[in-house]
Amino acid sequence: MRGSSVFLALFVAACAPPAAPPAVSIDVASAPGETAAGDPDACTAEIATERFTAANGGKPPAGWTAAGRLNIVMKQGKPVSLQVLDTANTVVRQDPAPADAREARAAMRAAACRIGGVLVMPPGKPQRNTAVMKLLVIRPAAPDEAGDVAMLCAVPDPTLEGGSYDPSQRVTIAAQLYGERLTSPKWRGWLVGMGRELEGARDPAAVRRARAAELRAAGREPCWFAAALTGE
Repeated sequence: MRGSSVFLALFVAACAPPAAPPAVSIDVASAPGETAAGDPDACTAEIATERFTAANGGKPPAGWTAAGRLNIVMKQGKPVSLQVLDTANTVVRQDPAPADAREARAAMRAAACRIGGVLVMPPGKPQRNTAVMKLLVIRPAAPDEAGDVAMLCAVPDPTLEGGSYDPSQRVTIAAQLYGERLTSPKWRGWLVGMGRELEGARDPAAVRRARAAELRAAGREPCWFAAALTGE
């Protein structure tokens, strides 16, 4: 979690970026592999932690493949534009860099979905003195719904089983880790959808109970994440 925050701090300057260039009007409506470019609610892309990048040597893990790249163009230490590149290194879209962290995260997720990716890998090391920050976008080679259920029902990191985290922290960290590993549109959508529900929920506990029941209904017990969602 911390590594991702450090990365975003580099992308989003403390103040708004200087006058940004106009967006390049490139039509990507029919870009090969494009996923949900016009529907942000259907996008399930996430941003990995720097720990994930380091653990995989800056390359896609086994069973995953490159979908393209994002370039963050810098000027005088500030981000000015976000470029989306396909696997042929062709720029398929370029937009002004967002001015705050929330918008930056949303822009990177949407950009990854445009080229059929589901995970943005930040640099293994901070790129503070560079004109262009390069981020790899990856996707699973093939979806595995059964494997995703098994993954969601297993603890994603042994440290989460200790007493170092409160229940809310445990669920948040687990969701981040699952978001780096899930391969199927069904379960990635399930996880992202739960996050969106919780953001505006009047009764978050009810949302977590309902989602835990859905996970248990998938047919696997015991299920670690279902238990974590209900505070068991």
